[in-house]
Amino acid sequence: MLLSCGPLQLLNPSIVKTRNEPPQKISKLAVVAETEEDRYDTRTKVLCYECGVEDVETTSGKLPSIVDGVLKANTFARQAEVKAWEQEITPCEHTLCLEQDTGRHIDSQGGIIDF
Repeated sequence: MLLSCGPLQLLNPSIVKTRNEPPQKISKLAVVAETEEDRYDTRTKVLCYECGVEDVETTSGKLPSIVDGVLKANTFARQAEVKAWEQEITPCEHTLCLEQDTGRHIDSQGGIIDF
């Protein structure tokens, strides 16, 4: 059913997947990237408020590209998560003007030997 009517709402509820397999034995520490598709089952549904249709067909017209664009858009939470992993190191005034002395060697007894 192709709709060219009024306001639409895109529902994309996430339901936590139940896992039947036991957790894997941890043999080493590793950070594993787990996507939302790994953790949640989702079902996309479009509602039309003007027509009262509760499950608009999303395969015709411009609707597939619009739904796809909304689902792929970076949310604020995703952007914040990515930003948290990025670290930009910029020198400050204190490190730019820092003058270091020449290196010295310290022997095992704590005595300083100049080069």
